[in-house]
Formats: sequence, structure tokens, C-alpha cells
Amino acid sequence: MMFAYDVWVNWFEGEENAYNVFSFEEWRKTDPFDLLDQVPIIKVTPELFTHLEHSLEIIPASLLAKIKDKTTEKSTTNILPIEYAFLATDGIRTIVIDTLGYEIPMRKSRIHPEKEALVLEMVKHIAPTLYEFQKAEREYHILSLDPTYMIGLTRKEKNLKQLTFMALDQLKEENNLQKLKYYYTEWNPKGHESIQFSTKDDILVRLENELRCGWTTQHYDFCRFAIQGHPYFEALFAQEVEEISY
Repeated sequence: MMFAYDVWVNWFEGEENAYNVFSFEEWRKTDPFDLLDQVPIIKVTPELFTHLEHSLEIIPASLLAKIKDKTTEKSTTNILPIEYAFLATDGIRTIVIDTLGYEIPMRKSRIHPEKEALVLEMVKHIAPTLYEFQKAEREYHILSLDPTYMIGLTRKEKNLKQLTFMALDQLKEENNLQKLKYYYTEWNPKGHESIQFSTKDDILVRLENELRCGWTTQHYDFCRFAIQGHPYFEALFAQEVEEISY
């Protein structure tokens, strides 16, 4: 079994969308870093890699058995074992997985580009291990956007975009047609006349469809408008705007 040593990880917990497991270039000082003393490298098929990266579904039992207690983490005074953690690669991509003792990829992390290059070189001439797994059919929705709509966005833009849709989901729950018309007009003033006789569902569909694509100053301004009056959303917005990446 191959191992990678002294691997810095930045855990993103409970993420089923790979676009929320950010690359090293977008790590922040406030992120929860850990140093793995050693971690086993498992070369898998592209299909299984995508399954691990884009879901919180069951990891093959035979894979978990192979890496059980093989990973160790450096603390300030000790080296501690981690029950189920490993570095998965398909020869092109890499990701570190920690199940937190369960059977699903609860925590995920990218790795430093130099470490990634080293891992990819190590597995270049090795065939992937074949594991049977149940492929999950993903369903995307207002609080879990299709990755297509996150392409090309920075970490801050992705987070603010998801915050915008959280605010939109809250608006959806309020079931207030006049407020919804007001919000749509704030987003698209030129569309004000076209929604005067629209239903709540029609306006929601238009807002969702128009907000999904890209990220612009118009999106930013609408996000700032939409979260007003919601202390939790306002705190998330302030935190995101104030954050500075490495």
C-alpha cells in the first residue's frame, strides 16, 4: 500500500457537492487545518472518484476495510490514528476522505498542489482497484445547485450565490405574492410589468432561472438586498464579504 506523508488537509464537513470542497488556492486562515502524518493512497476508477467527491453515499466496505486505522494525524503532542481516512485518486484528481467513523465521506479536503503532483506521479503506472458500489442519482434543488451553475466562480462567489438561494427559499416559504413581486422587481426592474398578473409559482420559477446563471454585481446587490431582516443570513453575508483568502 502506498502512503502520502505530512499532508495538510482543510476539512469541509457534510458536503455532497464537490464545488464546496475548495482548492488549496482558496483556503482561508479561519479554515480548520489538520496535518496528517500519513494517509493511504487508493487509486480508484473515475466513476468511484466522482461518487466519493459528489455525494454522501456509502463507501464500499472492502475499501474501508483496506484503509482501517492506516491514517495517522499529528497533534501538538501525539500522533493519533484515524479509523477510516484515505487519499483517493483516479490518476487525474485527488481528494482526502474521512468518514468520522461512519461509512460515508463525512469530511473532504483537497491537498497542496505540490503534494498532489507527487501523488499523481506515484500512481501513474498503477491500475485502479475495482470496487463495487451503488451509483446514486443526484437531485439538485434550490439549496443544492447543479454544479453547472458554479463553474468559473470563486469561493466567495459560490458562497454568496448559495446564500442568495437560501434567502430565496425563505421567501418561498413566506408565501407572500406581493413581497415576491417586490423582490423580483428589485432583481429585474425592467420585468416589473411582465409579472403583474403572474402567480407566486411563476415568479419563483423566473427568479430561480434568472439567478442561477453566473455571478455579477447585479447578483451581489440582490443578495445583499434579499438577506436584509434575516440576522442569520446577514451574519453569513458579513462574514463572507470580510473574509480574505490566502
